[in-house]
Amino acid sequence: MSSSPVRAPSAWLRLLRVPNLLTVPGDPVAGFLLASPDRVVEPGPLLAAIGASLCFYGAGLVTNDLADLAEDRRDRPGRPLPAGDIRSSAALAVAVCLFAAALAISWILGGPARLVGLALLFSILLYNLGAKKIPYLGALVMGLCRGFSLLLGAAATSAGEWHVPQVMLSFDILVLYVGSITHLAREEITPRRLGASRWAPAFVLGAAFALLSQFQPVTETATVLIFTGGFVFAAILTLSVGDALEAALPTEAPRAVFVIDHELRSWLVPRLIGLLLGTIPLLQASLVAAANAGEPSMLWGVTLLAVWPIHRMLSRRFSES
Repeated sequence: MSSSPVRAPSAWLRLLRVPNLLTVPGDPVAGFLLASPDRVVEPGPLLAAIGASLCFYGAGLVTNDLADLAEDRRDRPGRPLPAGDIRSSAALAVAVCLFAAALAISWILGGPARLVGLALLFSILLYNLGAKKIPYLGALVMGLCRGFSLLLGAAATSAGEWHVPQVMLSFDILVLYVGSITHLAREEITPRRLGASRWAPAFVLGAAFALLSQFQPVTETATVLIFTGGFVFAAILTLSVGDALEAALPTEAPRAVFVIDHELRSWLVPRLIGLLLGTIPLLQASLVAAANAGEPSMLWGVTLLAVWPIHRMLSRRFSES
């Protein structure tokens, strides 16, 4: 089945998960500011790192759907590839081009950015080609994908050290947080009781707040508000979503009740997962504030906080389309 001119643009937007693309730029921005000495922010390398991260992420999304095409035809036939809205050959060509563009930008940035770009490429392919099917390994690898995206921003700085303690601590925080969210996101396809794991993202946020407050204290009033607000708002959301996911799971019940629960769950769980993904910019805003980069920290922090309502608006729009 070929795509029509009208449906094709919408199908590509759904394939590339446009709402989730908004959560990507904050990774390299946080890494760049954390690694920048003396509050020196060079827009060229920073924008290049953002572009490379977006290309890596987009290519990862496309190859993920290509790898799952057989399963999606059976379980999720409405997605762009199994529905025939986009040809597999076209999707593969786009993925290759995006990977090539990301690697080219990483190469131009030079030095450590080349190594980080290769590590990010390897992590994406590892996740899509098998790791995602292994419960804890898949979550860890997905966390590494976002962590290396942060390191790519740090490696783009022309001065300073990209592996300074504040960068590596933020790398660890992002890996654990995204990994814990990814573990919960598996409920969309493999429902089971969550237990205490539903609180894991909030635990990570609490530990991150304590560690950063100790080793990377924020001093300016505006950035203190961003730093604290990002953590607190994300923690409230993750605790609420974790409990809601637990309550939405199927329970032992008569068949008629189970059918109703299943229908409700099919509607509710993807939206809860979307809420979890939308908390990533809140954490990124706190990491940006922790960079203590003065005006850049304040401006980027406010921007990343503003991403949350935009992500929610777009998520609702795409879930209804």
